[in-house]
Amino acid sequence: MFKVLLDKDFVNELKQDAEDAIIKERRKYEDIILFILEFAKQNKALISNIDLLLDKHDYWNIVQVLTLNVDEMAKNLVSKLCKQFDQLFLLKIFEADHEYYIEYNLRRICVLNAIKPYKTFTLFDFISPIKYIINDSISIYLLPYLVEVIHMYNNLYDPAAAGSWEETLSDIKKIETFVDKEIEELLTMPKEDILLKLSTSGGNAKAAASVDKLIKAKCKCKNIRKAKLFDIKRLVMDFLKDSEYIFCNEYDTFMIYSDKDDKRSDLYSTTIRVISKDINADFALLVNYLSKFMEYGISYRKKVLYLPKEQRLEKYNFYIEIPYVKNIKQKRFLTVFNNLSYELVNFYEKDGFKFADPIIQLRFAYLSIWSSIIMQKTHGLHYEEFIELIKNKKHQIRELRSKVDIYELKKNYIGTYISLDISKKMSMTNTNTKSNFYCHDF
Repeated sequence: MFKVLLDKDFVNELKQDAEDAIIKERRKYEDIILFILEFAKQNKALISNIDLLLDKHDYWNIVQVLTLNVDEMAKNLVSKLCKQFDQLFLLKIFEADHEYYIEYNLRRICVLNAIKPYKTFTLFDFISPIKYIINDSISIYLLPYLVEVIHMYNNLYDPAAAGSWEETLSDIKKIETFVDKEIEELLTMPKEDILLKLSTSGGNAKAAASVDKLIKAKCKCKNIRKAKLFDIKRLVMDFLKDSEYIFCNEYDTFMIYSDKDDKRSDLYSTTIRVISKDINADFALLVNYLSKFMEYGISYRKKVLYLPKEQRLEKYNFYIEIPYVKNIKQKRFLTVFNNLSYELVNFYEKDGFKFADPIIQLRFAYLSIWSSIIMQKTHGLHYEEFIELIKNKKHQIRELRSKVDIYELKKNYIGTYISLDISKKMSMTNTNTKSNFYCHDF
């Protein structure tokens, strides 16, 4: 029986019929979708849609909107939808994730996510969107290629998305052609133009970094009062060797560890970057280890990534507090990401260190470029430092692309896999902050 079905290509025909039915059903809501897109344009919100960027868009499954004032915009949008169409709209709010869903006839048609603002910056101050025209009439603003490719690489090592890895990788290669052009434009643009392009009216070169959390501890110590920052990095590398920490980048790691006299070693681009699970445990272990060698203070700060669509990724910078003649200066020496707390990370080992799979290294290489662009806008990175980082990452990306293999059997994993849907349910259960609003509520 099954042989007959396969011979007659029954499965493919069934899939095609189902796809046709889905497309027909989705297109019933086209007027509502266009209304949402027009509203997003008027409110200068961003839209995430990779299919539009690739010119292969066929229908809207769901509209993903990103904005600063998400609560105000979501409630205002639902109110207008109820007045324009009928009373069957429902707004669901998950406050813990700053996520808002709009449903119509029990079908989810729109999701709105918050982007955390930087001081008085507008959304377009630090995100340069791509203008796209829908139906020759509605101009919408799409997330830039660089942001989308970071998210796509995340899907490329998500076990739950393994069935679509081939299609995802194909789309990534197309998106990367545009990302390459953007990177090349940054490298070839005159210094004056690039500073003008990356500066904003809300920027402040001397502004302190956004801080969500600051914890300090003093190392009880024995020696190395005047140790160089590079020597501290070497101590940290010894601490990380033969451990469960996974390095985000192989190239920068060995630049620090193997070449003590390299003047580039203290550049922004060579900060040690690792993936971990529990930041509090990391801090305690690191302080305990370094206190055997020095007496400098250590602190860490949770940094805002300003990365749309990334709800769980967290970044922490570690600083050494070095005393000078009149004050104490903080020097960053380590960055820790929390990926292992919610996803599985494949790795390979080399010289006692664990390095993330090239797919994951690529994601973090693009993330470094994105972060440097944001820092240039908000804090005024030195031009030479900025260009050096972009050049380094461009070279690393070119090398890593040749090592991407989605067919290789992955054996070495560390972490805990929690799907995004499960994570949201856990968050809702722990905080009890889900709310529902119907049309009559407005």
